[in-house]
Amino acid sequence: MAGVFMIFFRRTKWLLFAGLLIRLLGVGIMIYTKGAHGSTAGLVFGQLLQGIGGGFASASTQVLAQASVPHQDVATVTALVLLLAEIGNAVGSAMATGIWKQWMPGQLATHLAGLANATEIEAIFGSITVAASYPKDSAIYEGVVTAYSNTMRTILIAATVIAVIPPCLALLVDNIHLTDAHNAVEREDVGGERLDEKKLENH
Repeated sequence: MAGVFMIFFRRTKWLLFAGLLIRLLGVGIMIYTKGAHGSTAGLVFGQLLQGIGGGFASASTQVLAQASVPHQDVATVTALVLLLAEIGNAVGSAMATGIWKQWMPGQLATHLAGLANATEIEAIFGSITVAASYPKDSAIYEGVVTAYSNTMRTILIAATVIAVIPPCLALLVDNIHLTDAHNAVEREDVGGERLDEKKLENH
């Protein structure tokens, strides 16, 4: 879908912006669906929005980066874009893990007070299998679910706040005209022939 958009409109800045907004909406929806009372449909819809928005943003980012440099630098800038994406994923995972380890034990201690001892709470925190082994109608199970929901809500609120930044940065990106030239720097076609202004305007 992103490729078809770029073929017809020959621009991608606003596709990038729209993709990041769609992804932001998907993350925000998960605040309400990634918990004890969230519906499966809502959870799936949130994931779909994140996938669609992320796909638009990823395709647009790579095209904009590749169009902004001479042909010999395309491989380097592509690798840089992918590297920054992986670094972002790693930082995000580290932040989520930090929040989980900081909040979840306290939430379990609060909601399982008088229901489980410290050893049992530690076992529940360390293993999803142990947590899921309690009967679903038991007070301990309900306490675990509440602790999980509260902790996930904190993680997702943080993720939503951070996800506001990329659309703002996207507004600063040049709205490059995607012509038949290799890039917006050298203005040569795939055969190495230089395209004049008239040819660029027609494509």
